[in-house]
Amino acid sequence: RASISVDGIPVVYSFKLPLSAECPTFRILCEPGGLGITVQEQIEYSRRALLALTERLGWCSAQRGLDEILAHIIPNDPAAVSDWWGGLWIGAAIQADVAELRVYANLRHGELISRWQRVANLLAPFADERLIPVVREWIDTASRVAIPVGAGVVLARSGVPVVRIYLGVESPGMDAIRIARGQRFHGSDAPLAEFCEAFVTTYGPFRRQSMTLGYDFAREAGGLFQPEIARFKVDVSFVNIRADFNPSPDTFILEQIERVFPEAAESYNAFRDDLAVCFGGSVIEYLSLNTSGNRLSEMTVYVRPHRY
Repeated sequence: RASISVDGIPVVYSFKLPLSAECPTFRILCEPGGLGITVQEQIEYSRRALLALTERLGWCSAQRGLDEILAHIIPNDPAAVSDWWGGLWIGAAIQADVAELRVYANLRHGELISRWQRVANLLAPFADERLIPVVREWIDTASRVAIPVGAGVVLARSGVPVVRIYLGVESPGMDAIRIARGQRFHGSDAPLAEFCEAFVTTYGPFRRQSMTLGYDFAREAGGLFQPEIARFKVDVSFVNIRADFNPSPDTFILEQIERVFPEAAESYNAFRDDLAVCFGGSVIEYLSLNTSGNRLSEMTVYVRPHRY
């Protein structure tokens, strides 16, 4: 079955705040393929779909960069992926004349050392010696509390501007975030601590691996990665919280939106209403938080439709 959501629905929609004319707000994430196919067949289906999309858009450099990265993630032997939980997902972010494709690859396989080695290998084609101490320090600190679980690749007309590495947190909470975020993002403590406290007060302690940390490696104009981690974000899963819990995840997240981005609450409600009309409703999968200094700068809500 599809692995993108707990009930097998192969599509997730997301809504990004704050509203921006430059950055797409509405996005879709899907797991191409179908039920009853192998992981290898799903990967092949996704890659064919991606090739068709990049050819239609004329994004040849983006396709070349993606192929180089996936060569370090997808084994050549089909048998090696037979027991994987999920293969490749495809995302799209579209608004006016702004368009991006996203590709998400599974890293939830192999021993811990081999996972980190794959991460280093997929970063290497776009790195020089300036990035080595950055990655070394990042692995030394983040590996104390988290393990690699996925990789995200942004595709655009210009090529592959960003590669994101996702780490799953063994014992989620503010203590783990402080260790894993690194010194560059130390100013993010206050807004993230406020959110974590609100979550734990409402729903109890975070479950193991219910929090994922994302680290963006952005490329310079010359094609190499900048010698720093460009962005850090926190994803919190809501899939294990019952919809009838009081307060519900819907109520909790709307309260967070009204607190941080009150001007966007109406648009967010319209987004959820549209999903209700089209699909009979939707369920929150997870919430993504990004900080800038001592404030929450971005919040993205991911939901799956009731039927598809």
